[in-house]
Amino acid sequence: MYKPRIARPDDIEDIKKLWIDRFGEEEGFADFMFSSRYIPEYSACIEENGKIISALQSIPQNILIRGRILPCTILAGVSTDEEYTGRGLMSRVFSFYMNHIASLDIPLTVHTPANHPTFFSKGHLSATNTRFVTINSAVGYTEPENIRPDELYKFYSTVCTKYSGIISRSYPDFLFKLKDYESTGGKYIAVRINGMVTGYAVYFDYYEVLAEEVLAIDSESYEKLVDMLKTISNGRKLSMKL
Repeated sequence: MYKPRIARPDDIEDIKKLWIDRFGEEEGFADFMFSSRYIPEYSACIEENGKIISALQSIPQNILIRGRILPCTILAGVSTDEEYTGRGLMSRVFSFYMNHIASLDIPLTVHTPANHPTFFSKGHLSATNTRFVTINSAVGYTEPENIRPDELYKFYSTVCTKYSGIISRSYPDFLFKLKDYESTGGKYIAVRINGMVTGYAVYFDYYEVLAEEVLAIDSESYEKLVDMLKTISNGRKLSMKL
């Protein structure tokens, strides 16, 4: 009988290894993740004969819902040892975790699932729509403009009040999120109109360019951001998450 439990501080190396094995994660991000965002109280696992065979990690945050800031957790990952898949371990650890979070008076758990049907079966629902835009052989004409983190945060904290279901971050939280991105090569740019920041993008420049976050206040700013990203891609494939 597999019995889930709350993770312990000394589980960190076993859970990290399981994470890397299952997700093929880059060492840089995994090192950052587990050195700074492994919080045992917000993690759960199942072990057999001293070996952790399934684990779930999350991060406590605050979220803005219809003008109110509520506590929540963000799921960082759910992983099961490949030898133990198909035995319902994910359902067990997930159910245990959700009950535990509810006992802490945290009403919401949010995440971006890799496989929606899997989480639908656990009772989770889609709460936002995301559009992905891909341009092949993109070339733009606007030079990208760098931005300071404090400018980026000022824009984020102003614009996020217009949305429901967006993470509400303090400035230290925001800087920490940027370090998430930077740990795997993330960079950021912004567009200004009349001296004011009106949009930003966080992107990864690999064999193609992936813009993980693209946010602007109007269509003109979106067009300028896209031109910046097209310039960076310089003829390579460009994918943007709006």
